[in-house]
Amino acid sequence: MSHRGWTSGYPGVKFSTSAKTGGQPCKAPAPTRKEVLPVQNESTKRRRHVPQSKAQHVYWSETAKGKVFEVRHPRNANGQRPYEVVGSNLAEAKARARQLHGDDSPRVMRVGLTLNTVAAEWRRVRQVRTQTATLYRCHVEPRFGRAKVREIDRHAIVGWLNGLQSVRGKPLAPATKKLILATLDVVLSQAVEMGALGANPVRQIPRKHRPRPGEHRRRILSHDEEARLLAYCAPFPWLRPIVVIALHEALRLGEALALHWENVDFAASKLHIRHNLDRDGNLGVPKSGKSRSIELMPAAKAALLDLRLNSGAGFVFTNTHGAARNLRDVQRAFDKARSRAALPTTTEGRVVFHSLRHTGISRLANHPAIPLVHVRDFAGHSDLAVTQSYVHKIESPKVTAAMAEALSGEAI
Repeated sequence: MSHRGWTSGYPGVKFSTSAKTGGQPCKAPAPTRKEVLPVQNESTKRRRHVPQSKAQHVYWSETAKGKVFEVRHPRNANGQRPYEVVGSNLAEAKARARQLHGDDSPRVMRVGLTLNTVAAEWRRVRQVRTQTATLYRCHVEPRFGRAKVREIDRHAIVGWLNGLQSVRGKPLAPATKKLILATLDVVLSQAVEMGALGANPVRQIPRKHRPRPGEHRRRILSHDEEARLLAYCAPFPWLRPIVVIALHEALRLGEALALHWENVDFAASKLHIRHNLDRDGNLGVPKSGKSRSIELMPAAKAALLDLRLNSGAGFVFTNTHGAARNLRDVQRAFDKARSRAALPTTTEGRVVFHSLRHTGISRLANHPAIPLVHVRDFAGHSDLAVTQSYVHKIESPKVTAAMAEALSGEAI
């Protein structure tokens, strides 16, 4: 009986009658299957962190968009040397490397933080004004909130600024853009303090690419214009002292309306600026982020003494219900008084309420007997450079005569 081709009941086992096997069972070869191996695409193997020749601490990597340069940071507290993507410009990468590896350069410890994480810490350690928090939430967070702070460069910031729009889809005013940029600036400065960033990219933006406020915010009232404005405040008796104090104490509108009687020290002739009132009637910190005590000027002191006769405790400027005056009510009354005083209302040279503060600071800054450091403290500026921007050229016959005498050596 031939067993050729007969298969046992065990899978994969059969009996063979071949002489070579002696009739012993043997395993049949497993059925072959076509094995599918992953295809290796050479284009997907991108080179990473390749040292750049003749550029210390500079590397380059291949991405889907092309070649980008990176700078390797000094070793941090965890013993790591993180890479920072700079961009496609080698010169900028070299400059960034010099900045990071200088003798006095800060050390970046935490390169993976997002802007929202930094902003949370910023809110925790600082008193953030309501307006500033709103600007961050509405304009900064949608664009950069989830981005890593080390990936935010000045080119991205400038492009974002140019495309900023209001809620209604209209371009924002330069003054509003300046406030938004200042908000991003303070958050990125917090990132530098936290060791998430080596330098603040906002500070690297050239002046020509920064938003400039309108000329009406730089408007200075003459003494004649001031007198006319005060005269036409008559229909609003409560408006006149606000205008006088805002001009002679160089206060912002929110700072003036936030004044309490406890902030007025008649005996020492001091005014303590501790709060700011926003459009919703909420009290916050002043714009500089800290309170200040300034001299109480004679005109402002006289206006406050008149108010004190018929006032009690609480806010200095109150409505008929005893609550703080609303910013919008003051703005509307000021606009009416300005129109009746025939002061400019066009975009060029327009007088606004903030012109009162600008006028007060400019008069002080342009006086030769007053040091700028005193003007800085009086105005509550954090930087002397801001105060210097209030120094303007003032046409005067006395100045012209003095210049002629200096050039010719002869009195005119």
